[in-house]
Amino acid sequence: MREISNQVELLLEQPTINTFYLFSILGDNLTLYYTTYFSDLIVPGLGTFLSANNIADFEPPIMETASNRESYKITFTDPDFNLRATAESEIIGSRVKVYMGLVNTTAGNVGGADTDEPLLNLEDITLGFDGVLDAKEYAIDVLEQSAIFTMECSTPIASLNTTKPYITSRDAVRNLSTGDTSYDQVYEGSATLNLDWGKI
Repeated sequence: MREISNQVELLLEQPTINTFYLFSILGDNLTLYYTTYFSDLIVPGLGTFLSANNIADFEPPIMETASNRESYKITFTDPDFNLRATAESEIIGSRVKVYMGLVNTTAGNVGGADTDEPLLNLEDITLGFDGVLDAKEYAIDVLEQSAIFTMECSTPIASLNTTKPYITSRDAVRNLSTGDTSYDQVYEGSATLNLDWGKI
């Protein structure tokens, strides 16, 4: 069960609730911090999150349990093709965390935030989803002269019920872990192997 602070509980009781998301996407060669808030946010203990006007959509899971395959998607518009290099790099398996925060909708100061300001204390930020980047898609729209970059993420144990094929080539595995040699023999070819079955 997620714990929430007294300040967040107070704001959730208000007739009007104003929320924002914080996205932390970290991989071997990847560091992205974005927020849906209209300006950049500094959250002590988490980092600086850039205001991303290009976040087109965030689709949270409909339901979440410890062992389901419910995925969540983050979709970016990329009119200047700035995210193309990121999309084409090996980012599968990157850690993706989605935090949720609240904006003070009361007439007074709550948690150090005045009216219409976000609560930025670490205890007032709720970790909504923590998982890994499972799939990516970068689609270019020639007519609109823009692109859409979609990241599909899932919980770390979502592979219990995975329906996607796992690519088992030597290079694909090495992209996940440079020291993994488990598919070297498969790549080089097979050889005759005699196995003795039964009791000795």
